[in-house]
Amino acid sequence: MSRKDIKVLKKTGGLQKVKRRRKIVLLVVGFSLAGLIAYSVLKPDPEEEEFDRLKGLMISRQEGKLDPGQRDELKKAFERLSPETREKLVRELMRERLKKAREDISGLGEAEKEARVEKMIQDARGRFSKLSYEQREKIKSELDSPEGRERFKNALDFYSTEFSAKERELFDPLVHEIFVQLNSL
Repeated sequence: MSRKDIKVLKKTGGLQKVKRRRKIVLLVVGFSLAGLIAYSVLKPDPEEEEFDRLKGLMISRQEGKLDPGQRDELKKAFERLSPETREKLVRELMRERLKKAREDISGLGEAEKEARVEKMIQDARGRFSKLSYEQREKIKSELDSPEGRERFKNALDFYSTEFSAKERELFDPLVHEIFVQLNSL
């Protein structure tokens, strides 16, 4: 640079303007990067959003509020979830049903609770006795598959971890009856 160029820069403050511009550009880029990082961390995972949506739908389904079209859509959406998310969803739904069952029987005496369990045992026997040969074979093949064994294992794990000792004592006859019926297939 010549002396003349330096004088022009000093008079116009060009060097300071260039430094200020660089600082502003660096700040804008830094804030933009920080915003993108924050967005990527804070943005909801699409699968988590789908999990929440399906959980709400399935809870309302338990109350009988879904028509056949909604059930088909629900089944397809459930199948699109990853296996881990499906397992998490099933576990959450089982917790909801257990919570509701606890609320339903909270005011009953021990004799009434035992009578309800006995009725459930009779209902289970009746349902198993009404199964056709094809339905029995379908249940057997599902239980013999790796996925079926995993679901059955998860259900037993849920029973042993989520039910209290007193609840397990109450429901053990029902679980035993279900085992007897499954073994008879």
